[in-house]
Amino acid sequence: MQKYFLIVIALITIPLMSFSQNNTNSNIIGQGDLSDGLWVISQDNLRQIEGTPYLFDTWYQTGKIYFNDKVYTLNAFNYNIQAERFEAKISDDSVFALNHGSFYKVEIKGKTFTRHLDPDYQRNTYFEDVVHFKDKQLLKKYTLKIKEGQINPMTMQKIQQDQYIKKEQYYILNDNTNQIDKIKLKKSTILALVEEAKKASVKAFAKENRLSFKNNNDVFKILNYYNSL
Repeated sequence: MQKYFLIVIALITIPLMSFSQNNTNSNIIGQGDLSDGLWVISQDNLRQIEGTPYLFDTWYQTGKIYFNDKVYTLNAFNYNIQAERFEAKISDDSVFALNHGSFYKVEIKGKTFTRHLDPDYQRNTYFEDVVHFKDKQLLKKYTLKIKEGQINPMTMQKIQQDQYIKKEQYYILNDNTNQIDKIKLKKSTILALVEEAKKASVKAFAKENRLSFKNNNDVFKILNYYNSL
């Protein structure tokens, strides 16, 4: 199986590689490891919608894929929020969609992703690991909605493009039970996760450093401080 993976890596890292329309749509490479995947048309080109269904606005970032005891690096990498999968761009019109079943962790642009059971839809999907504290983890899930463009009531023609709207939802994962609960980032919710004896110290730290319990980066600092107590 490793030889299939090496073939895929070679294809992905060769610039200006082009593929026929048939290969772009239907070729499946390998079975049972990271080489599993599908050539697909980039979703940026499928519909005239303002914005992008991908987490990052460009493909100019490198991703690391953790597979068993090995780490592989892919160029031109992105996360497709709409399809809930990681993709490597091959050409302007096509990408290689990786089969998530063969690797356990992805790192891309300072973010780490792992798969967990989504409590909203009861299926496994990718969550960003924001911070691990005590026996819990704060996770973030990215979602995508399409905002319909405005229509001229006289002509019934669109006068504004549809638009992708990216949203973030937060969850707490209990390491002991693997239970995931949806939360909102706010002071009462975060403090409820803190041991009673350490709440005063956590609140004082947040106040002294002007940190907001509603801000993702600030909550990361607050919970990291809680880890140090």
